[in-house]
Amino acid sequence: MTDNIDDIDAELDEIENGTGTNKDIIHNPPPEPFKNPLPENSIGHIAAAVTGLKIGREENIINGVIHPNERDRVQVGDYVRVPYYIPDKNKEDSDIDVTVQLLASIESLMYNTELEDQRYTTADNFGSEQYQYFANLNPISLIKLKDDWQTEIEPFDGDFVSTPPRPTVRMDKVVENEFLRCGLDVPREGIYVGDMSVNRNRVPDSNDPLEYYLFNPTTDTDYSGEPSIFRHVLVAGSTGTGKTHTSKNILRQFAQRSKYKIDVPHGDPASGNRQERKRALNVTIIDPEEEYAEMGQDPENMSRAKELAEARSGLEYGKIGDGDVDFKIFAPTTGDSRTQELKTKGSEVIDFGIPFEIVSQYPELMMPNDPHGPTRQLILETIRSYFRHIGQGNESDARYEEFVNWFDTEYMVELAQGSQYNESIINAAARRLKRGEYYDVFDKSQSLLDEKMVKDMFEPGKVSVITTGHLTGGSEQLVIQAIASHIVENKISSDVKFPQIKGTPLVLALDEAHEYVNEPETTRERFIVNKFRRAARRGRKDKFGLYFISQNPEDIDGEARNQFNTKIYLQLDRRVVESPDVYVPREYKNQLPQFDKGQMVVTQPDVNPVELMGLDTCLTRHSK
Repeated sequence: MTDNIDDIDAELDEIENGTGTNKDIIHNPPPEPFKNPLPENSIGHIAAAVTGLKIGREENIINGVIHPNERDRVQVGDYVRVPYYIPDKNKEDSDIDVTVQLLASIESLMYNTELEDQRYTTADNFGSEQYQYFANLNPISLIKLKDDWQTEIEPFDGDFVSTPPRPTVRMDKVVENEFLRCGLDVPREGIYVGDMSVNRNRVPDSNDPLEYYLFNPTTDTDYSGEPSIFRHVLVAGSTGTGKTHTSKNILRQFAQRSKYKIDVPHGDPASGNRQERKRALNVTIIDPEEEYAEMGQDPENMSRAKELAEARSGLEYGKIGDGDVDFKIFAPTTGDSRTQELKTKGSEVIDFGIPFEIVSQYPELMMPNDPHGPTRQLILETIRSYFRHIGQGNESDARYEEFVNWFDTEYMVELAQGSQYNESIINAAARRLKRGEYYDVFDKSQSLLDEKMVKDMFEPGKVSVITTGHLTGGSEQLVIQAIASHIVENKISSDVKFPQIKGTPLVLALDEAHEYVNEPETTRERFIVNKFRRAARRGRKDKFGLYFISQNPEDIDGEARNQFNTKIYLQLDRRVVESPDVYVPREYKNQLPQFDKGQMVVTQPDVNPVELMGLDTCLTRHSK
């Protein structure tokens, strides 16, 4: 204990300046808005006339009257606070005790043309002022000042609204970050998405907006729970609304050395006797448009990116790869395209090919349509026979052209000598097994997707971008489907070939997700979509987060889409907003089709839906 009075004064000075560590005194006097809970210049007061005041299980009715001189300062969506107190004309405002306040949003504004507002109408201001201007409030939360607020970093508690405010009590706009954060349950830290806003205006203060984060507890944080990313994220918006810009800024924040606990998979040579370990996140991005490959370069306006990042709490900015997190671009090679055609500059590009070996695990990749029963059976028997032919343990020696040669010679002879299949079925199977896209895709690089490549691609603490911007048509579709199924299978299955993938916390970002995980119509599509359905259900268990980006979210397979608990909606066509397959919070359905670029609605588990504005500058390179 400190006895010296000078030392005590020094400690108090430190605490007041925010540099002290003594938690015995943090808030003195009480924090706003409880320091002065009754606003002197309020925007209005609660009214019970006409509709009454009601808080119910299914319906709430709270209306406020906006003062005439404050009407231009109020808009739909504004957050307001209403102190709970008993009006007393015999007491000064400072003497009225307030420990509970209501956080609400303005749902609608209307003039009451039947009820004159006698208090504010005179002969000199005849016009709209003679009518009461009503704000219909949506109650969100009751904010209470904790009993031990003086020793708490977070002095407020949020609770559900169980009673209405009293008639005539004052209300005012919310101007305090912590009050708004508590009432909306916005995480204090995590993965930055954007700034809280109302109708594009950052709130509660344009110069100091409330920062919005995805919940992201790691082994380095002092709070626990399930990271939002492992419950999956969907980013949706029409073309040109800022999906890629927004996603680059979000994914940039995942590029840190933060670690997560994960089970050690069977067969992992680095496991020792441990059943659990801490590992940094791997972020793998499938990039059909060659946009995310730019994240290894600094933004064009670096000074603005730095200004925006440093004005917020610890945002990562600049190219990935300079710090503790590695960055690499991987480009699949096919017969009709070469990685030299990529536009990406300034980053190393690693070529790799899709091995025909992968078909031994996923024969459905050879069924881009729906062969009827006997033909399907023969295709599967042919693939199994080939891999028996080359021998168990030698699967890595499999080559597609050798497979075709074996089929045309040895296997055709075997089928001709005695088989349950007639000539038409054999010819149908042969046509399906010898498609042009297979010649283009399989085994077209000296570096294949083998153990060495997997170890490099899915290394903890790395961002790997798999770009297919140089591919077209059926070849691109097959490549992405093969890679995606390979990743998902090795992440969610119990007996995996590559424990490196299984034993690493992983985010798989898929651009244009509606093109690859849509409502399945063919054997191959059903195979791929079923993989993603399982992955979506098992994300939390396997530390596997799916991050889908799409301009047509309604086309994403419904069973998979329904497992995405965090949704980020930029401007969408009204047709999409009104689709029963897309859940948009009720209060934003009318506004969303009119959103500006970078304006978004975000929902995540245990947090109220809110509007955000993204940063006006991308934190990495973004040339489109």
